[in-house]
Amino acid sequence: MFSKLGNKPGIASSLGNLGVAVVFLQIDKWRLGALREEAEALLGDPLDRWAATDLFVFLVWSAMDKCDYERAATLALKNLALNQEVGNTQGISFDLISLGMIAWIRGDYKRAVATFHENLCLWQKLTDTACGISLLGLAGVAVQGGESARAARLWGAAEALKESTGIAYDAPFIRSQYGYKRLLTTIRDRLGEAAFERARAEGKAMRQDQVVEYALSEEEAIRTPTPTPEEPPSSADQPTVLTPREVEIAVLVTQGLTNRQIAEELYVSERTVETHVRRILKKLGLHSRTQIAT
Repeated sequence: MFSKLGNKPGIASSLGNLGVAVVFLQIDKWRLGALREEAEALLGDPLDRWAATDLFVFLVWSAMDKCDYERAATLALKNLALNQEVGNTQGISFDLISLGMIAWIRGDYKRAVATFHENLCLWQKLTDTACGISLLGLAGVAVQGGESARAARLWGAAEALKESTGIAYDAPFIRSQYGYKRLLTTIRDRLGEAAFERARAEGKAMRQDQVVEYALSEEEAIRTPTPTPEEPPSSADQPTVLTPREVEIAVLVTQGLTNRQIAEELYVSERTVETHVRRILKKLGLHSRTQIAT
């Protein structure tokens, strides 16, 4: 309808929301290339700033879906500045979520925590999709820091949020970026089923104000900081560190799974798995899947 009217802001907003839905739900992914090209073409013309923010969110998540996290971070920072200019709280929230997820994937857990905290402070009441994604992100950080009980409580709080609001924060895209199944399995294995269920029930029983307070607290903070991309290890002899997602895929490679099987296991495309395998080989200075397993 907007196309018939020649309404560019309407076209941009509709296109951006359609693109986000395709990535978020991981459906009709064959359309992504065409949608991405159209979005980039629209951004090349003078465009209403509010409408442009919808396009940027789509392009950020599309870049993340392709594992191009450098481009995703660049676009998210640009969109964050734009949303701050126009006072778009919802847009600011999704930019913070994107930046928090990217930091987590890169292993920059301190930055991830700070970004997720900033997003929760925007809302205080858990009424937005981004709040559930933030809780999952903080749970993931807790897992990496060895704080499994805290992770289980945050997981339970996120589940309660989904049940009370119907917000599908754990859609396939979020699951794939966070390594949802692996994290949940790790928490269960570390705590044991009884302790896990107890901690998760504690999280689900929290009131919304208690959830925010707990999520923002420094209790059980990460004990071992991970070097950030901007602050590399001082010694050139230190081993190359794989991201959490690369570790997950490397483990599945050692189990003899093909790229297609790994893609089905992790709810990602086969091309995404191929990209990760190439990066794993490059980082470790290897030449074959067999060497990864060895």
